[in-house]
Formats: sequence, C-alpha cells, structure tokens
Amino acid sequence: MLSSYNMGGAYVNEYIYDRQYRLRQSNGSSYYPYTFRATYSRAGRMGEKSIDSYARSSLQFGYDKYYTTHQPRTAFDFIAMEDLNFFWDANGNLAQIMRCMQGGARLHEWDEENRLRFVLGDKYAGCYGYDGNGDRVYKLTGISSLSQQNAGGTIAQVTFDDAVLYPNPYTVITPKGYTKHYYAGTERLATVIGGGGFGDMTTPIASLSTAERTDLVDPFWERYSPHTEDPFFYSNTLSGDMITRNIEDKCIDELQYHCSPLPLEYVDALYQDNMLFDAILDYEQKIEIEKEIYYYHGDHLGSANWITNADGDAVQYIHYAPYGELIANQIPHGYDERYKFTGKERDAESGYDFFGARFLWSAIGHWLSVDPLADKYPNISPYAYCSWNPINAIDPDGREEWELDANTGKFQNIGNKGGSTTDYYSVGVHEGKAFSSCSNYEIERDEGTINSFRIQETDNSTISAFHIPETNVEGFFLERPGPDTEESGQSLRIPAGQYSMYENPGSRYPGVPRLYSPAEGVGGTFDQRGILMHIGNYPDDTKGCLLPGSSYAPDFVGNSGNTLKNIMNYIVTTGWGCKLNIYNTPK
Repeated sequence: MLSSYNMGGAYVNEYIYDRQYRLRQSNGSSYYPYTFRATYSRAGRMGEKSIDSYARSSLQFGYDKYYTTHQPRTAFDFIAMEDLNFFWDANGNLAQIMRCMQGGARLHEWDEENRLRFVLGDKYAGCYGYDGNGDRVYKLTGISSLSQQNAGGTIAQVTFDDAVLYPNPYTVITPKGYTKHYYAGTERLATVIGGGGFGDMTTPIASLSTAERTDLVDPFWERYSPHTEDPFFYSNTLSGDMITRNIEDKCIDELQYHCSPLPLEYVDALYQDNMLFDAILDYEQKIEIEKEIYYYHGDHLGSANWITNADGDAVQYIHYAPYGELIANQIPHGYDERYKFTGKERDAESGYDFFGARFLWSAIGHWLSVDPLADKYPNISPYAYCSWNPINAIDPDGREEWELDANTGKFQNIGNKGGSTTDYYSVGVHEGKAFSSCSNYEIERDEGTINSFRIQETDNSTISAFHIPETNVEGFFLERPGPDTEESGQSLRIPAGQYSMYENPGSRYPGVPRLYSPAEGVGGTFDQRGILMHIGNYPDDTKGCLLPGSSYAPDFVGNSGNTLKNIMNYIVTTGWGCKLNIYNTPK
C-alpha cells in the first residue's frame, strides 16, 4: 500500500473469550496499540467495557435492581469521569441520554415501526425518513442547541443545513454531488464521486411537483414547530424503581440516576426550503467526467481499513477496536469514507452505525433498540451486538447474526429466520478446506423436525450442520462417507431424505433415536441397517449411524454427549416420531 503520510502499519491482534464465546479481552500490538476488556453476567448483560489506547474509556453499566430488562439504565466512565443516564420508552427504544454531572443531553424520537426519526443533541441533530420497507431514503443534518429558560423549561433550536438522499442502494446524493457504490455480491469494491448525470435518473422525489413536495415538508413543520406537544419527552414512559446495580449486584453511587428525563417546551427548527431536491435539480443536466474513484479494502468483517485512489495511493487508514470504536482514522487528503464498521454508514451527527433495522452505538457496544427477532433468541440479550462476539460474527441488517466459518473465511447463517410456518437457511459447502458454493433453502415447518445439511465430505466421513427450528439447538453430525445406500452391512452413509425417529429398542445404545423410513416403517429394507443417533467423535465410531457434536473438524465432531442430550430433551418433550430431514447440499 503506497503512502507518504506514515499511514497504517503492521499489527497483530489477540482475542480471549469466556466459556460462552463472548469476547473478554483483545490486545492489539501495532502503531496503534490497544487493550480491550469486557465482562458479562451469566444472564448475558455487559458489565464493563474498557479500551486502553490513545482514546481511553472505562465504562461500567448499571441495570435496574430487579434485573427485569437487559437495558442498561446508567453507565459511568471512570477515566473521563463522565456519567450517562439512559431513559427508554415502552417499546424498548433508547429515548434519552443525559449527562447529569457535566451537563448535556441527547434525545431520540422513534416512529410507530420503532425506526429512529430524530436525533437531537446539544451540538448536532439529524432527521431521517424511511420507505415502506424500512430503508432510509433521506437524512437531514445540522447544528442544534438546548437552552434552559428562566421559568425552568428547555427549548431546542435546530438549523438543518445539509441533506443526503438515498434513491437506491447504490447511490447517495448530497448538495455537493453524488456518490455511486460498486459491489461484488455484498462486498463493497469502489466508490465513484461525480457531479452530474441525473437526467436519466428516475426517483420518486425528483418526479414530484412543487405542491407534492410541500406536502412532504409540511408534516415535518407540524410536528416540530413551536408550541406543539414535545414528541421527545412524552414518549419516555419508563417508570418504576430508579435504583440501579452493577452485574455483581452492587449498588454504587456512580451508577445511580442523578437527573430526570429532559422535558422540552418546544423545538424551533429552521429548514432550507427544497434542500432535499435542489441537489438533483442542480445537477440534472450536467454531464461531467467522473474523476474521483476510491477503492475499498476491507477486513474479514467487511469494515473499511484502507481506502485508495485510482492511482493506488492510500488516502485513508482506519483501525478499529472490537465493537467498531475508532482506534485510528487517518485522512491526510480530506476524504473520509462514510461506510466504516462492517461496511455500515456511520452518521457523523451521532456516531451511530445504521444497519437497516437498527442503529448500533459502538461507544457503548449496544444496539439502541430491541432485536426484532428477540422472541426467537431468549438466551441472548436483545441489545447485544452479535452475542457479544464482534470478531467472529456480523449482523447484516440488525436482526440476525452470521457466524464466521474458520475453515473458509466466509460467513454463514444456519439458523431460524422464518416466521411461524417457514424456515430459511443459507448453507455453505466445503470441498476439503475450500469454500466452494452456497445454497439457499426454504422449508415449510412441521412440528417436531430437525433439518440437517451435508456441508463437507472427506474420504472417511461426511459432516452435516443441523438445526431444530424455533429452538437454539444446533450443531453437526458426523456420518460415514458416500455413496448413499440403504443396504445393510455397508459402512456408508444413508440416503438424503426424511426419516422418523423412535426410541431404540435394542440392547446396544438403548433409548437413543433410531431412524425409520416413513414409507417402509419397522421391518423394511432400511430398518435392517439399524441406523441410530449415538455418541461418538470419529469415523471409526460408526458404521453408518449419526454422531452429533457441537463443533467439528475434518473427520471429527466434539462435545458429542451434551449435543445428543440436547437433541434427546427436544425429542422427549415433543414426542417420539419426530422427523429428521437430511439434505445433500449441491457443490
């Protein structure tokens, strides 16, 4: 990487995890060294989060003393001696952040779909609009202030002087011009900055008449004009005991509430008329050569690390702590990439990363709102980013994480994404240690079903990934290698298809699941093979039966006993006769 500004440099990061695979510590040795530490409770709450680097912080979180929610109520930075008091609305959205000791506040307004509509701080503000799919279509930003009046009330003054339009996922428009993004699949490759060529661009906003545009702006004025009911304060419905404790159940003064939510008398907003549309109209007929091209060099998470120009020269270097905090952001040429941690846009007015369904605040390592799929993952905090494992997982849209496959370097999502009737799977297939293909499955759900996908085959074994819908039970099966056969006396795997599972009546491995062909039942040709699901780790432990495990390597599954126990608990609870679906994933 060519650079004459002493940018970047070699680095080595070390990661340490607890028994639940949550990131406990990270040490970075480089031109930008850092040490990250975090603690967690057994119930999944973050207790402490600290970074020792050029920018230091040491946050400790407080929760309500009855631990009725996973929302942090307070946080205290013992290095900066700064407090944060959090106030949440009834839907679990972060409504206000108060800095009681130093003074200062930030207020959030959320719409009926739990989408962030307005961020109002004592320095900067942002207002956001969305389409019916929840995609952000515009952003207004500007400076703001909060002033306390003689009577004790507070007013907000906002001047929106900048706007961003998102007419489609590949284009961003500002008053200065446009930015086009190029991808290979989901991987961002390059950004092109231009100053014209909108004549053939069809967007809903550009085609509106003046009267129709006024209709879009008027609701904004009606909601935020002086002397209207303050939408920020009255949405804060959190009530109850205001005493907080840390995750060790200790009550310390720094973690207590030191002030109340901030009521506003009114919001006085100044807005440049037609600012949203002027950028398109000004550049509509201009056709200019696109000279500025920037190439995006990301890490395994998709985070921007290096940005280079068309000549291959480095123009920006970004180094992150585990949750996306910036350890270094070198921009000697003035270009600052807006898409940073995991390739998501970081809003300059707030520091929040917009993922689509939710916003992440890297500084505290928490989402600002509840996981929309929280009911499907009751063992994980709905505010935890990637189950507190931000190095080995990503969350593409704020709803469901994807785990990194260490063998391939690719992310896979093998989990329950359906509603009440359908399960969706995206399954990666290995060929040796190489990632060769990815297949998608849409499976209608039947009660009492285990879905299994064959993902890797060697000369000695076959590895499958399995998942039980509407549960957190998942893992791997080890079988013998192919070809498939129903004939007995063969140390080969069984054919793909659906099988019924009943309690094994035999003396060898009594009580474990035994597989039957639904078409043949007991006594059929397949029944003669006596295929069981039992404990084992290696190919020599089976003649064709399935060996479950929670981890795998070529010709091996680990933690077989506990994994079989989890499967048995599900089968016994649901009832014998559960189905096992086995899929031969195409290469």
